[in-house]
Amino acid sequence: MTWHAAWLVLTGLMFAGYLLTEGRSIGIGLILPVLGRSDRDRDAVVDTIGPYFLGNEVWIVSVVGLLIGGFPVFEGTLLSGLFPLFAAFALGMVVRGASFHFRRRHPSPRWRRGWAAAITAASLVIALALGAIAAALLHALPLRPDGVLPLTAGVLFTPFGLACALTSMLFFALRGAAFAATRTRGPLAERAIGLASLLTRLALAGAAISFGVGLLAADVRASVQQPIVVWVLAGVVAVALVVCDVFAMRAAPRRALALSGVVLLAAAAAVAVGRLPYLLVSRYGDSAGMTVAEGSADPIVLAPLFWVVAVLVPLLAALQWWAGRLYRTARATGARAYF
Repeated sequence: MTWHAAWLVLTGLMFAGYLLTEGRSIGIGLILPVLGRSDRDRDAVVDTIGPYFLGNEVWIVSVVGLLIGGFPVFEGTLLSGLFPLFAAFALGMVVRGASFHFRRRHPSPRWRRGWAAAITAASLVIALALGAIAAALLHALPLRPDGVLPLTAGVLFTPFGLACALTSMLFFALRGAAFAATRTRGPLAERAIGLASLLTRLALAGAAISFGVGLLAADVRASVQQPIVVWVLAGVVAVALVVCDVFAMRAAPRRALALSGVVLLAAAAAVAVGRLPYLLVSRYGDSAGMTVAEGSADPIVLAPLFWVVAVLVPLLAALQWWAGRLYRTARATGARAYF
């Protein structure tokens, strides 16, 4: 394995950690209006992620750091070509974090409802932006031979991109509903697991539509370098959603939560692995595309930093596991305010 490939694996592991941990928070924000029918219910739903929220943010900061340090050419090209999507993602992160902390800073019901709505809106922007970015990566982009990726509406807004953005929202909402079912009790937990069952079916429909639109799009077909891998991972997503629905109907939220994680990871892996050995596929031919080696930093830089990051990944995973074990039996009632 080359240093470029090793660094790519570490970055992928970091992003997987982000999807599994922060995916719960994004999903909680998305389903807040559905489950939070009263102020007390909204407090309980938000408090499910209270012990984990700040720790979850570490993963995306680490991913950004790894991209800047390990893949400067790829990061710079992608950021310039998809700047509105990344700006929307960053704005959503800022607004959502502020909304969690400001929501309980004033007793006014209007104040609290306003910030709860801001949580949902920001979570929606984050989920849609991530789906749109994933769809853009799975396109043969107008990447010129000189390495410039023009910012055009054809890159940012495509039928495949819209389908993937909506499916991304459903995937995250499913994870949030399954997580809420494991961290609440009584009628709120029952509503959460019922919502998870509904979302598995909607997510399955969204995934099927996205896959079908992708098959019909010439730029998407041209970008896929590993079609067998993509087909297998698409099958994993479908099976995981079906089994997740079975567990949701049987009121087994922990197993449904685990399957929702499989859905997110398999979908992300299809985007990442399906383009290899390219990071960016160009519609102008293979010579204009960006391979992993071409988008990475020099091995002289990657080699020493690799071992630092290699220690960091299991450490972060261990801390997240410890936090999960610490609050494994805790149930949010809204009486204890983390935010």
